[in-house]
Order: sequence, then C-alpha cells, then structure tokens
Amino acid sequence: MIPLDRILIADDLEENRNAAAIIMPNAVIVSCAEDAISILEREPFDLVLTDMRMETPLAGLDVVKAAYRAKTGALPYVISHTGPSHGAEMVEVKPYVGSISIINGKANPETWRIALERIRGAESTHQHYQEAFLKRKQRINFPIPDVVITAMYATSDVDVAGGRR
Repeated sequence: MIPLDRILIADDLEENRNAAAIIMPNAVIVSCAEDAISILEREPFDLVLTDMRMETPLAGLDVVKAAYRAKTGALPYVISHTGPSHGAEMVEVKPYVGSISIINGKANPETWRIALERIRGAESTHQHYQEAFLKRKQRINFPIPDVVITAMYATSDVDVAGGRR
C-alpha cells in the first residue's frame, strides 16, 4: 500500500479547495496547475489530486505529467465533475482507466473523504494502477513519455485535442 501522508491538491474553485481542506487539513492546496507543477519540482508528495480543467481544459494532465516526473514520484489522480454541465453533482476520481464515481459535488467535504478512502483502499483497476505506479517508482529513472500518459487518459471522457467527448 502506498503511503498517502504528503498530499497536494490542485483545484481552481475556492469552494472545492475549502471542502478538501476540511478533510485533509495538512494537504498543500493550490488553485492552478502552474503552482502545482512548481511545487512538485521542489517538494516530495505521496499523492496528487488535481482537477482537469483549470487554466486550460487539460491543465490537470500537465499536473499528472509533473507528478510522474517528480524525483520522489507522486501518485496522481484526477478528481473531476462529470455530470451534465460542468459543476454537476457527479464526481469521478480517475487514475486514467476506470473511475470512482461519487454522487456529491466537490464543494462537499464528504466527496473528498470518500475519494481519499477509496484511493487508500484501492481495489480492482485502482489497485492495479497503484501497483504499476509502485513498480515505476522503484525504477525512477525509467521515464514515461507524455504521449503514453496522454493516451492512458484518453480512455476516459477527455478528448486529447482539448475538449470533452
């Protein structure tokens, strides 16, 4: 099991950041991909939770790539609204394939509690993702090309050209 003591959260909406802070008061929480990437270059983290759409529609994917490049390695998950219209109640936590669906908005602290609980108790696809991540972390000098990360994420509801499907 991956330790999840040091957590970085990137979300552009203040109400989402406030809700996350209630559940994870020791997490480092930032409002944009640029800040998350900058911090990942300087500090070690165990887990990164990022929104997908921030400065750009795929800004979260840049955070994911930075997490993989971090010297200590940081397990990246994308936590995004997925219901009708951006900001709907349905939230998914994605490690690229499969998802954890949570019927609460990200402004609800319960969403963040459930997401963290499900990531900690990973099963099925998430367990395989975490196991693969641990193997990759042990071989830190083995880089994962951007195109592979983008391709893995393209199996979800994000079109790699920059829009939603």
